[in-house]
Amino acid sequence: MYTVNVYNESDRKEEGYYEQLGITPDTSTYYAYYTCGILGSCLIQDVWDKAVSEEEKMFPKQQNDSAKLSPAFGFTLNTDNVKTEVTAITNVENQFKYGLIYGELDPEVYIPQFIEALEGAGINHVIAEAQTQLDAWAAAK
Repeated sequence: MYTVNVYNESDRKEEGYYEQLGITPDTSTYYAYYTCGILGSCLIQDVWDKAVSEEEKMFPKQQNDSAKLSPAFGFTLNTDNVKTEVTAITNVENQFKYGLIYGELDPEVYIPQFIEALEGAGINHVIAEAQTQLDAWAAAK
């Protein structure tokens, strides 16, 4: 059996950096400070006091407080008129997604095929429907 020091690999710190701070897999309460999307909100999760400066702790809150909302914030697409297309697009996405993400498919060859398949599945109709609904939503707002 073997173990991998994920701290040193993920943060590219010198060997033993986190151990010198007293942080081990058994004592840590948080493993991915900069990956809020994976583990939840970094604004409410514990952080490593010794490993993160006060400035770094405040950065996510400062970014949230100064962020500008999109004009489309609050809009939700009603897919009732494009259910068939959404299903077809999902099937196309599932066909290409992982091969492209993980590098199993040559993007020079498969991205054009992916786009063509999306168009065949009706993505342009879905985009047009979304624009129509967004325009109506914005006008009523």
